[in-house]
Amino acid sequence: MSPYLGFAVVVAALGYLVGRVGKSDENRIAKRIEELFYAIALIAFLLAALL
Repeated sequence: MSPYLGFAVVVAALGYLVGRVGKSDENRIAKRIEELFYAIALIAFLLAALL
């Protein structure tokens, strides 16, 4: 397994947890953090697919 893939899964899970725990629909800061985690996870998934 690529290290990027493992990193992407962990970051995506963190983004999900921030969204659920932080009630991201009501909390703007939690929403931005969730989106940031998802963006990082997408880049890591892309790196895992290409490398």
